[in-house]
Amino acid sequence: MEFKKPVITKFEERCKRVFYWLQVCDYVTKPQIAEFLGWQYPKSDRQVRDIISAISQKHPIVSTSDTNKGFKLAKDPSDLEAVKHSWAELDSRIEELNKRKRPLIKFLDDRNAKITLFD
Repeated sequence: MEFKKPVITKFEERCKRVFYWLQVCDYVTKPQIAEFLGWQYPKSDRQVRDIISAISQKHPIVSTSDTNKGFKLAKDPSDLEAVKHSWAELDSRIEELNKRKRPLIKFLDDRNAKITLFD
């Protein structure tokens, strides 16, 4: 039996670095994250958003469109209101996306077409 070191991608390593940085910071912006990683902004906007998205799937990342403060890792009870606000914004986006799906579903239904797992 052969034991190998696990493969850690650059993306995963960058996510870890940003996550640990968020633990000691308050709010950080996309340009600040890019600078932290040695990237130029706004050229790296997509990569920064991908990293924040990956982190936020495992950890409570607060980000609201009305404050434009950036991103924050929720750590203590003082973050409760910001977490609730972020959650409400996500629910609102989900609702809007569902409204946009309805005409697409109707179009498919009217033509007896269905979306399958293989589409």
